[in-house]
This record gives sequence, structure tokens and C-alpha cells, in this order.
Amino acid sequence: MNLATNGSQLDTFLQSLINSSPVEIKEIEFSEQSDWLYNKGALSHKSKGFFEIVGLLDSEKKEHLMMYQPQSALTGLVLCVKNETCYVLIQARIEPGNIGVIQYGPSIQSTPANYMALHGGKQTSVFELFNSYSNTVIPLSTSMQLDIGTRYFQKSKWHNYVLVDDLFETENHLIWASLEALQDCLGKSNFLNIDLRSLIAVFDWDKLFANNLPQKPSESFIIENLWKHKSTWKYAHKFVPIEDLGCWKINSQGIRAISKNDIGVKFYKTTCDTREVRSWSQPLITVESKGLTILLLRKIGEELQCLLSIKKEIGIDGGYSITTSYSINPEMPFEEITFENSETLVEYNQSDEGGRFYKNEILNRVVLIQNEIALKDNQYWVSMSGLKNILQMSNIASIQLRGISSVLLNYLNPLHPLAQGSSLVPIIL
Repeated sequence: MNLATNGSQLDTFLQSLINSSPVEIKEIEFSEQSDWLYNKGALSHKSKGFFEIVGLLDSEKKEHLMMYQPQSALTGLVLCVKNETCYVLIQARIEPGNIGVIQYGPSIQSTPANYMALHGGKQTSVFELFNSYSNTVIPLSTSMQLDIGTRYFQKSKWHNYVLVDDLFETENHLIWASLEALQDCLGKSNFLNIDLRSLIAVFDWDKLFANNLPQKPSESFIIENLWKHKSTWKYAHKFVPIEDLGCWKINSQGIRAISKNDIGVKFYKTTCDTREVRSWSQPLITVESKGLTILLLRKIGEELQCLLSIKKEIGIDGGYSITTSYSINPEMPFEEITFENSETLVEYNQSDEGGRFYKNEILNRVVLIQNEIALKDNQYWVSMSGLKNILQMSNIASIQLRGISSVLLNYLNPLHPLAQGSSLVPIIL
């Protein structure tokens, strides 16, 4: 059985898979594949499953190149508690766009096209634990969570958590990791993928170890202001054929951006042995620059607070989500943001989902500030319990906020055993 109780064991397991699992990823031209085609102004898979790349015109007549995938992806964690230790089933997941090729992902991370085998491949691992009854499986919680609102049009991910009786034998690319082992890796760059981080941040780990949890205030002022912003949103956007976009041009490689800093699309062929199919070709979103996400913290007495923002994103239903203090997309060049009398507590790089984006990377930084700063109209200080409430609501928190909140695991769940007397994850260079 694959089992890890500390971070070094997870690192060793990942390296062994990298060494033993040959993976070939190469850029190809559009004409070198036959699964994807331009149809009715969009780039689509011949099965009509997976995702489509479409042109979008918003209410201000601004053009966008977006992925359209209205089916919710199934993402979930299988948990098992033994001897007061919580184990999480995770998978070493090969994706063509990953930095490092293999990163740890959730127990399951699958679109309907994959788990319904529209590609004719093998069954998605542990799918039955989330899809059918078993007297050894207890469903724990579920929520819908936003995907990247500047990349996807109205897409959510379905987060699920189930509890099993025993640590069962797994396939070679799956491993049972203790919560402590995962905690050891929260500050590592491009090691845990964004979906795994999101699932770690959203789940109420305290409930596994404590009963009759005290009620915490919801700090509804930020939610109320989110609804106010959403009430101003105009549903005036419309799809337009990609060939009619002025900011992008279709070429032999895929879709080229006229502006150097905007996103584009290229095609890649992947060959490996651990996915549902052994070889496939697909388009991936590309961008030349790097993004930045900053979450500011401050201490008021003994209380730790974080600075959250309400941000507009074209792809989100209602147009707005609650996100980090500062969030700059990879295609948006930025100058370094600094703060006086501050300390960077955690800093790591995170590539976006490797099944849709080719090495799109964001620098994530958690900063503790001592001085007061001027707030914008869309920014609010929120307690850790308030952040936890926001994360557990459906389709409220941005994926950037959920991802970086994973490093605050102990502060979001102060009652679980690993949180006793612990501190923030240290910087890992």
C-alpha cells in the first residue's frame, strides 16, 4: 500500500513515478490531430464533450477568448481516520501543462467526459466511491466552487468529501497521505495542484475531531456587498465566432493573440501510462508572463485577520467573486507590490490546471503587515472564522482565494490535532 506520513515521503513517491513513468509532451500543429475542429465559430472536440474555446463579447463590447464547459467537474477527497490520524487519498497526476509534468491532485478530478469515458478510455479511479451507494462509505460534505472567471465562462467545480472505513489498496499513482504530510508540503512550489489546494482549504477539518463546534459570526458585511455588486451586473454578453475576433487570429498552431501579453491557444500531444487514455492531443491556453496573488494578514490583539477583495470577472455568474487582497492574472504585466513593516510568511509558485493551461504560473505570497494601509472600496478585513465561512459557501470564493487559503489550514481549523501550538508554514525556497 502506498502510504506517506510526512512530506519527504510524498516527495520520494513523486520522484519515483517521474523516473518510472515515461511521459512525452510535444507541441504539434492543428493539422497533426483530428480530435479537435473549428465548428460554428468555436474550437470543439469531435465528441461534443470536454470543453470548447469560444469568442465572447461583453456588455462594454470588449472581446474575450474563453473556455466554455458548463458541465461541472467532479473533484473530491477520500478520507480515512485511523488512530486519530486523518489520511487523504491523493493522486500523482500527469497533465501536459503542469510545471514539472506531475503534481499531486485530489482523489478524483474528472470532467463528465472523462468519467463517462467519451474518449473510450478506462474507468476513472475511485469514481464509484462518489457515484454510488456503499455501506463502507459515508458522504461528508459537498459544495459548488468557482473556476477561473477570466478563463472559463460560467463553470463551477463540484467539491465532494467521503469517509471510508479502511485504508484500501490503491493503483500505483494513488497514495494515502496523512494530513500532516500534506501540511508539510503546503509551501512547496508546483507540488500540489490548485484543485487539491482548493479542497484542502474548503473542508471543515475541525469536524472530524471535535463535536459541538462553537458558532462563529458570519461577518455578513462582505457578503452583503458582494450581492450589491452582483445586482449591478448586466447580462449583455454574447458569443461571437473566433474568426470574427479582432484581438485573435486562427493560425496553423492554434489561436494567436495580436497583443503580446494576451492569452493564446496551442496544441500538444501527450503520451503516458497513468491516465484514462494512453495518448491524446488537445489545445492548451498559453501566456508569456507570470501572475501574482497576495493575501495580506494582520493581528488585532490575539485575532488574525485577512484582507479580502470583491473582484469583477466576466466568466462568473453575476460577475463578481470574493478573492485575495491582490490578484493579477498572468497576462497582466505588473510592478512589484511592497508594504512597509511587513514580513513575507509564505511564498510559492502555483501553475494553473495543467489539463487546460500550458505552464501558466502565478506567484502566491502571504504577507503579515504591521502598518495600516489605505483600503479600496472593494476591500474588507475578515477574521479567520469569517474566511472559513466564505470558503464553505458555494460559488462565492475565487479559486485564487481557495488555493492560497490552503496554507492557513491551522488557522482555519484550530481544533484539529495538528493545529495545536502550530504556526504558519515557513517559506520554502
